[in-house]
Amino acid sequence: MNIQTDLLDTSKNDALRQYVETIAKDIAESNAPMPLKKSKEYPKGAGVYCIFRDGTPIYVGESGDLPARMKDLFRTVNHSFRRSLGTYLYAQRSNFVEASSSKKFPSELEDDLTKYMESELTVVVTPIVLGRKEVEEVIYKNYQPQFNVRGQRGD
Repeated sequence: MNIQTDLLDTSKNDALRQYVETIAKDIAESNAPMPLKKSKEYPKGAGVYCIFRDGTPIYVGESGDLPARMKDLFRTVNHSFRRSLGTYLYAQRSNFVEASSSKKFPSELEDDLTKYMESELTVVVTPIVLGRKEVEEVIYKNYQPQFNVRGQRGD
């Protein structure tokens, strides 16, 4: 068989689909998420990360550089998840000012948000060399994490 015929082999496609589904389920239903910490050492390389609150996935992402992405989660101007979470938690506060990709929350809210993230959220960080976008999409489709926003890349 040539490579084109192999790629069209249904059994191989089914095996790949099952592989992606299994990894996605293992991540989203993990019994061992670790605390989300700003200073934690995370696995090097590419992969998928899933953030949980009370055992429920609230955000899933993929990255070519997991340690850098995990640091970005704590930089309001670098990550939409942090901006969305901060708005969700603190929009009713009198000192709330909306953050953007060029502006942080007021310093008191920044501090409170970091404390909240480190005390209330957990994360599963899984190195994946091939298929990380597909795994991210399966988790998004099957678990609908609250803070994932689609439209920029995915759908």
